[in-house]
Amino acid sequence: MKNKPVVGILLDTRGDPPYISVGKLWKQSINILQEKYSIEVLEIDSYKVENDSRYREFVQKIDLLMVLSPYYTIDRTVKKFPVVAYGLGSMQKGGHWLYDNKDSFKSYDSIILNSTACQSIFEELVMDNSLKSCFIPFGVDTSIFYPRPNKSELRKKYNVPENAFIMLYCGRINLQKNPMLLLSILRDMADKYKNLYLMFMGSFDNFYIPEFSDKSSPDTKNEFYKMVEEFNLNSRIIMFDTQNISQTYAEMICLADIGINLTTLISENFGYTPVEMQACGLPVIGTDWGGLKDTIVDNVTGFSIQTVLSKNGVRINLEQIKNRIELLINNPELLKQMGVNARENVIKNYSYTLFADRIQNLISETYNEFISGSMNESEIKLNPIMKKMSHDIKSNYGTSRCVSWEYLHPEIDFDHYDLIVSKCATGKSDDIQWNKEDIVSKGFDWSVINGKFKSYDPRWNQSFELVDWSLSDAELKFLESVDKGHTIDELISTYNRENTFELLNTLTCKGLLMPFKKEMMYVTE
Repeated sequence: MKNKPVVGILLDTRGDPPYISVGKLWKQSINILQEKYSIEVLEIDSYKVENDSRYREFVQKIDLLMVLSPYYTIDRTVKKFPVVAYGLGSMQKGGHWLYDNKDSFKSYDSIILNSTACQSIFEELVMDNSLKSCFIPFGVDTSIFYPRPNKSELRKKYNVPENAFIMLYCGRINLQKNPMLLLSILRDMADKYKNLYLMFMGSFDNFYIPEFSDKSSPDTKNEFYKMVEEFNLNSRIIMFDTQNISQTYAEMICLADIGINLTTLISENFGYTPVEMQACGLPVIGTDWGGLKDTIVDNVTGFSIQTVLSKNGVRINLEQIKNRIELLINNPELLKQMGVNARENVIKNYSYTLFADRIQNLISETYNEFISGSMNESEIKLNPIMKKMSHDIKSNYGTSRCVSWEYLHPEIDFDHYDLIVSKCATGKSDDIQWNKEDIVSKGFDWSVINGKFKSYDPRWNQSFELVDWSLSDAELKFLESVDKGHTIDELISTYNRENTFELLNTLTCKGLLMPFKKEMMYVTE
């Protein structure tokens, strides 16, 4: 019996697909497979391989196919072999790649899912355990990402204020990653905490929010700096372009005191940077969203922030964010212990070594089951809703190769969008209940001045298309009271109890308000 299979890899010569950065993953995967198996690599520039003569020659040499991106067709007419495929963010997009290849997948194949949110969606879409899934989170190299002991010397080296409390965001700076909300948070806290700074390590790009119909490229960099000017934050922002610091990136993470990531990108199925920051000993504050739901251990390695799906997009509890930042500013021992916990979390669960072992074990297990004949060759069974979701996507985009990159559109079919995307969030705004003891929090940054509503969230305009979000005069007046800091008791005295809770519920469903619950609060001073 052959014990060392030849693993075939399809490698896209065009680079990373839009919206996801997988170049790092591709390199890791090839290195991992080379450690244990013979590999054959086919470089291709098309997602359809059926008529490619090089592909037919390629599959004759292999025993198992590793699919690094969920965009390729799977053709086994030339030769039968098992497939191991990365799911990446395809589940959050409605699994239409899986649907398009439903006749190609067999029960002896395996799909790798990188978060429990992906698993929940997979279990909704794939019926009767007819396709094997395996939860394997990605890994980071803890010999590169590790705590540097002398923060004071590092800050001198990079000309960073030595006594500052620095919040760090790492990653792409675009609408998908929600960086502008960080500016709003800093604006609200800057007067109280004179040494609070926000550091960005990343590069600007103009990717739009893919689930909405507006595909025009926003001028992210210009919008970002307009907000910096408007909020008077020039002296409190530190910028490093990662294109210029690739060799010192891990060291520079250690300049910060905490990491922060408020992403609401639907395909955020893992999120490398929150894990890299934890590996460097930083507590991380992040949205309770997608892959971050797994990688950030709430109250242990940082804090998970309530993130809900509303009828007008994904919303985040702003008061909870500020409370958690204050808690870490005012409790240096907690800050230190959470940093230790964060490092231990990565070593225990998200190291490169663990990732390599898990991938290699899955390859061997899948191949051995295939050659033993212990798995039957039955086709996979999919939830019938996938047919409609796939049809809607193709109707909207056509059948170009870009379809695999695109998402369910909520304005076309909100019910199925809700079914899929709500599994990435803490919950849904419709399910939120208000109590008299709650603090009224905003779900994004807005203000009402003299009856005029203003949003500071550049993503908000795109979400108007979901439902009629228009505000009545009564709602505007109520929001203006909230914006002035009125408590629920004060609101009740103005609007009476019944009207207050009716307005709170209505505006929560619209995504403007969220309750900061008493049980969620920490005393910060």
